[in-house]
Amino acid sequence: MKTKTIYTICFILLTLPLFSQPIAYSNWAIGNGGGIKFQNGTLTQFSSQMACQDMGSTISDGSGNLLFYCNGTTVYNKNHAVMANGSGLLGDITGGHAALILQQSETKYYYIFTIDKYADSDGLRYHIVDIAANGGLGEVITKNVILLNPASEKIAAVWNSNQNCYKIITHKWGNNEFHVFELNGMGLNTTPVISAVGPDHINGVYGQSHDALGQMSISPDGSKVALALCYSAMYQLYNFDINTGVLSNPVSFGNFSFAWGIDFSPNSQFVYFTRWTQHKVYQADISSGVSSTIDSSIVEIGTVPGGGQYSVGYVSKTPDNRIFIAKYGYDDLATISNPNLAGVACNYNDAGVLLQHGSSTAGLSVSAVFPSISNTIKEVNEFSMKVIPNPNNGHFTVVKNKLNFQCKMLVYSINGALVYSTDLDDTKLSETFELDLDAGVYFFSINNANAELLNQKMVVLD
Repeated sequence: MKTKTIYTICFILLTLPLFSQPIAYSNWAIGNGGGIKFQNGTLTQFSSQMACQDMGSTISDGSGNLLFYCNGTTVYNKNHAVMANGSGLLGDITGGHAALILQQSETKYYYIFTIDKYADSDGLRYHIVDIAANGGLGEVITKNVILLNPASEKIAAVWNSNQNCYKIITHKWGNNEFHVFELNGMGLNTTPVISAVGPDHINGVYGQSHDALGQMSISPDGSKVALALCYSAMYQLYNFDINTGVLSNPVSFGNFSFAWGIDFSPNSQFVYFTRWTQHKVYQADISSGVSSTIDSSIVEIGTVPGGGQYSVGYVSKTPDNRIFIAKYGYDDLATISNPNLAGVACNYNDAGVLLQHGSSTAGLSVSAVFPSISNTIKEVNEFSMKVIPNPNNGHFTVVKNKLNFQCKMLVYSINGALVYSTDLDDTKLSETFELDLDAGVYFFSINNANAELLNQKMVVLD
């Protein structure tokens, strides 16, 4: 056990989402040579080697330091050089959600998912990075393993804190099947949960309007999936069961040609969406779940003036709970500063961020979603417990007020990786633990089969 010094006790019961600002996605390498860093409420910019016409992906460590990024065909390390064995990925820089990076929990391995354009023959594939290789610059150790073919240009992921895994949602081309894969500490389960629901993804003209095109997003509370079907001129909303991986109850809204970008507000009440050949940005209130009601709530909240046929692109929620919108060929991004507010009160700004490096393309950066668990935390007077001391040196005691109540204790690193879990003894009112933890901030969770009972930060000091 390392020797550490204990300072003042600091007990924090969170009322905000546990992963409201996931540090793992605090850097975005975007467009042609651009880069944005979100840290402590401040936005800074950096120059990158990103060259992606759509949505690449970027991953950082638990302190917010850039690790690597990918545009669908090439992986770049933190020094912005091509990673060892990092070229020749069989994705495409115009593959919609061209890349998605996820960490295999508690390991040095990261998975990259890439998608071919227009449901072409290379499909959805995965690749594995060993970030510890080459002195921390990383190496692609597994490459181009097929996962789904043919696949639409759609992929999204959500962290399931109950099951300690990512649920990865994608859609097969040629039918109405959603495929949901699971990535946990043991690796990727390549046998998906399949939900045959909603319309077939099959229509369109290759190279033009095509239903493989269009964004897919998961709501911040993990309960909904929204997507755009470009050729079929519709946006869709589905219920999503984060535990079973099943999608259900399709609702269509917004009968607009060239349906393109879509993402949720932080409170999961609104969606913001765009049309690829138009210069407009829209908001819809999806809380009713009723198609006609959603349609009646649609409001145009902004436009992108000038430019050519293409302008507004994909929509991305930021780590600081704003909305950014890509603008193809521009040197700035549109922003929405108050996305939880209805109508023009959301504060749309056509030129909210001036890019200091490079230019915008159709997309920004694909990140995983970390749902709020605050709604499932029980009242303290029903089942109370505490962890003392906090901060600590890895040696602490869990104190409960009820016996014969089965629950599990989990400790996560600041970037969401599970570092310790155990079942608590339901015959004891207190249990003491001594964990060999590095200094830093951890998220401490206790839950049973139905709810999160305790959720707090735990600080471990040297």
